[in-house]
Amino acid sequence: MKTIVCVLLLFFIGCGIASLHGGAPRYRLNKRDTKHVTRHRVAHLNSRHSYLSDQELAEDDDSKEEQKGYLMEHLHHNHGDYFMDITIGEPAQHFKVLLDTGSSNLIVPSIHCKSRACLLHRRYNPDKSKTYRPIQQYQSLIEESPRIKRNGKVAIKFQTGKITGEASIDKVCIEDQKGCVPHHLFVAINKESEHPFANLEFDGILGLSLPEQSLNRRSHFLSNLQKVTNTENLFSIYLNNQEKHDNRSSLLIGGVEPSLFVEKTLNYFPINDKKRWQVKLTSVHVGGKSVGICEDNGGCNAIVDTGTYSIAANPKFVVKMLKALKFAGNCDQTEELPPISFKFGDVHYSLDPSEYVIHTKGNRKVDKLITKLNRRRGKVILP
Repeated sequence: MKTIVCVLLLFFIGCGIASLHGGAPRYRLNKRDTKHVTRHRVAHLNSRHSYLSDQELAEDDDSKEEQKGYLMEHLHHNHGDYFMDITIGEPAQHFKVLLDTGSSNLIVPSIHCKSRACLLHRRYNPDKSKTYRPIQQYQSLIEESPRIKRNGKVAIKFQTGKITGEASIDKVCIEDQKGCVPHHLFVAINKESEHPFANLEFDGILGLSLPEQSLNRRSHFLSNLQKVTNTENLFSIYLNNQEKHDNRSSLLIGGVEPSLFVEKTLNYFPINDKKRWQVKLTSVHVGGKSVGICEDNGGCNAIVDTGTYSIAANPKFVVKMLKALKFAGNCDQTEELPPISFKFGDVHYSLDPSEYVIHTKGNRKVDKLITKLNRRRGKVILP
């Protein structure tokens, strides 16, 4: 599993670097200029929290530490989910958050959330943080984001599940204070669906998609962290499901680690969407033969999403893939299944049966990994 995870990751790293430093189009994590923020008159709020102006937010953007190589944060792994430790507020409140390249915001449960899914996880308490600020103190942030209502309420829908919450600002740090954003905008969840959040080991989600998908300029964590730490404008992820291996799964902010490469060089693929890590998938092969997916339309749009361990696709694509696999439903014979290969440009990335069959409570399921996706027709989402 280690090898193929690395190969898929190299593709993912290639996407990140290509979008920032080469290929077309080009996107920077801190694309929006926040150095010249207009000062707004804000009504006084009856709150114990001190007032912090929009101009001071701009000063945060201008203040940078000495240039660093890169920041490395080790990840936890559980049943295909990869998550990391962060802290919010002062004194620090600890949370585990899923790394999700399919979304762009930080969300964690609030102490005010009474949903069962919230009660099963650690919850953020703004009253216990001296660095917490209500979003209403920053009218410019509300005005520039149509997704944030005037009362600070936010609603977010995922492919599975949905949440509602309140936009909040507080100090957010990578565990052990390796890097901190003094005033980061995130969503404190007031209500969330039981599925899938109730059964997840992590508390919240840290979105790593492009800034244009985030609520606004202040809610994109990587952009904010890059500004205050002065790290290079890129990130990479190494995923390894062998917990006892010397090389632990890691998030690298501001660089890549050549010692983790499977091949000597990276493959670069251009991003073709302004909001997502989306690239062109040329074709899909099973057992060395084309399945007839994507070739007819000049390729399919594929999203590289670390927030899921499933390969999700249009139902007609799924039917073709399962038919090509010739899987009769006997889990004792999964080792005899053919490899699945995904072609990007001229590069093939292959999965052996041991890498696309999921073990669940003693059973192995092929179709669990290849999930039908009705909403995004024509797109394939890769873990």
